[in-house]
Amino acid sequence: MSTLARGGRQSGTESITEAIVRAIASEAECEPTEISPIGAHIDVDAVERLVAGPGEVTLRFVHDGMETTVHGDGRIVVDGTAYRPVV
Repeated sequence: MSTLARGGRQSGTESITEAIVRAIASEAECEPTEISPIGAHIDVDAVERLVAGPGEVTLRFVHDGMETTVHGDGRIVVDGTAYRPVV
């Protein structure tokens, strides 16, 4: 099973969307299934394509009241706490 740690790295084959959900849930101190569906706020397919594509990308949005920033290198920052999935 994949894990995602604050400031750490994820193991496994988790997608960037799954990593975003885990990071938000971790910051909210709940299970990923307890946050509202992320697809209601962002186009998850577009996020996957942006992060997988060339160039530097930064995407910022608010989900469940938490400011979330996704960087093209896979870094995820939720309300100031950095998460780093393996890319």
